[in-house]
Amino acid sequence: MRIEKFILILLIFSSCTQQSKKEGVTQDTVTVVSNSSEVVIDSNSVDSLSAEDLFKFEAYLVKSKVNGADVQTISESSVLVVNPTDEQIDEMIKEYGEEDFSTIAEDASFYQADAISLIDSLGVKSVNAEKPYALLVGEKTPWTINLRKEGAPGWMLIFFNKNKTPEIVPAIDVNREMLTRYFELK
Repeated sequence: MRIEKFILILLIFSSCTQQSKKEGVTQDTVTVVSNSSEVVIDSNSVDSLSAEDLFKFEAYLVKSKVNGADVQTISESSVLVVNPTDEQIDEMIKEYGEEDFSTIAEDASFYQADAISLIDSLGVKSVNAEKPYALLVGEKTPWTINLRKEGAPGWMLIFFNKNKTPEIVPAIDVNREMLTRYFELK
């Protein structure tokens, strides 16, 4: 029952997120322009997310040129915590009304806070998303993802271990075993 409720919450949020920027879309590669360098990444992702893509990391890979000022670089293993922007909140309130939005936001915030508490208790670093894009610098591969991609939920957690492919995890599913396995804790 809890997972169905959380998925419903995510589907509601995914239907009302901002549309991503679409300037400079290329067919085969992604070019991310940062303040100091340029990174090219192969990508086959689509421009918006479907319900089945909500937790597929590959669906968030960027497909366009991105201004370095819009990119938050994360180079340490951590959990990236994404919360809705003021614009997303305003849009959700308009779409669902104050009362329904309040209920949805309380549920999503509860599950996310519960997950963050467990993450912190295990000594895993958490980082709040501050920009629309994140550059996750792994040992072998950098990944640039669009945190505000059309259809993306307002609340989400992204596990980033420098030695593994990042994972997008519903807050309601976060548990000790999952964190221990992904972050290779002892």
